[in-house]
Amino acid sequence: MRLFMMTAVGLWCSISNADTNVPLQSAIDDIEQRLVRVQVTPTEVVVADLEVLLGESKNNLGASHSVTLLVQHELGVQYLLRDPQKALDILNSNRLLFEQQNLNTEVYRGTLYNTVTALQSLHRYEEALAFSTTLVESQMHLGRRYAGRLLGLKQYIEVALVLAEYDLAEQALHTLQRLQKVQLGSQHPDLLRTASLQGLILMERGELDASAKILQKVFQKQQRSLGMDAVDTLSTQHHLGQLFRLQGETEQAEHLLEDVLSRRTKVLGVDHPDTIASMNNLALLYLDMGLFTKSEQLLETCLHTLEADVGKVHPNTIAVLNNTAQLYLEEGRFVEAKNLFEQVKTLEEQILPKTHPDLIRTTQNLAMSYVQLGDLNRAEDSLQTMIEVCRERLGAIHSLSLSLQSNYASVLLLQGRYEQMESVLQEVYAQQLATLGDTHLETVATQSSLINLYIVEGRLEQADQLVSQTLEKISNAHELSHPTYLQLVQDRAMI
Repeated sequence: MRLFMMTAVGLWCSISNADTNVPLQSAIDDIEQRLVRVQVTPTEVVVADLEVLLGESKNNLGASHSVTLLVQHELGVQYLLRDPQKALDILNSNRLLFEQQNLNTEVYRGTLYNTVTALQSLHRYEEALAFSTTLVESQMHLGRRYAGRLLGLKQYIEVALVLAEYDLAEQALHTLQRLQKVQLGSQHPDLLRTASLQGLILMERGELDASAKILQKVFQKQQRSLGMDAVDTLSTQHHLGQLFRLQGETEQAEHLLEDVLSRRTKVLGVDHPDTIASMNNLALLYLDMGLFTKSEQLLETCLHTLEADVGKVHPNTIAVLNNTAQLYLEEGRFVEAKNLFEQVKTLEEQILPKTHPDLIRTTQNLAMSYVQLGDLNRAEDSLQTMIEVCRERLGAIHSLSLSLQSNYASVLLLQGRYEQMESVLQEVYAQQLATLGDTHLETVATQSSLINLYIVEGRLEQADQLVSQTLEKISNAHELSHPTYLQLVQDRAMI
């Protein structure tokens, strides 16, 4: 967790109230000197010392005096890692006193930064984004060379990404890139890190080709300048592995994700958050490949570590729970899948807005568990609602929108609404061919759904033709033991 800490030394000239009263100045000097000593005190006693100092500063100087506000800010920072709610209460009190006096000082901006950090720790992301916006706006008048603007923009992008506010994140990222070139120079490693983040944003928005161009270029530069084991290089490699998985390039994705997991384990340790993220994404890839045992082993390790380190109500833990429920669904453990998806949805609703893509995915997966358990009406209602939400949030051709429509079509098949189903599937299939290609697993899944429809309707010649085309494509791109391939072989036998 990055904290914005102040030091009393050298700061007084910028925050002083310009008091000329000698006894008052003496009290100020005394508190300043003691604050310096407290800041080098061992951690276990620093909070108690700061609380004493804060009480004296309030009594001698007043609650709104700049030195009192500095001491109160430092106390809030100390509580961030121990008790985020108490830290937030202290920092909010500080912020309000600054705003009442219309003061935009370094301590005020530090208070805003750490307020956002506290809200992130408490998973109150929409509030965090609002305060992060205030911080970024409060720094704009300080010019392009003010270093604090880089920290403020990075934090803003981080919060915006959690909320899937990709347009806001991308706008802030472009500003960050311009400022980094001014402050750091065009060859600084931080510019590559920011470019890698740009590739990630494009990937999350579904712009996979544009993402690939940026990430591959950044990865090559980082390999040359930083080395394969550098944290930034591993981060870009991780993003590339995710990208290849989304593009259906399972062999390339497997190579990259297995390698980055091995390197992160060696460089960062098995319990590091980045290592756990690699495990989770490799588990997802194994799930796509039908390697359920390997996937479950990794997910169990992730879940055990995350629940111990950050608890259950945390985006990373929830993501692993969701992936575990998806595994249960693929394995045919439908009741377990439904129960876990319902648990995940409840947790996500506590920390994410209703239109967040993660919540949309969970609702979709929960609907598919309803399908497997025979509750078609409930599944249909959920999918129709999410299709509209997703189209408005991400657009009609985003992969998540297409996935929702494809699953909705499977419900129509079971309800015997064949004409409507075919119309939906043909639309989805056309978009997937254009955006994902004909060997992507999601495209193949849509072809498989069309085959099932043709079989049910007795259009066996069309079904046989499509099965032959699909089997040829998938056998060249994926393992013959993959569940999708085996299902197609079974479909052919039915014909």
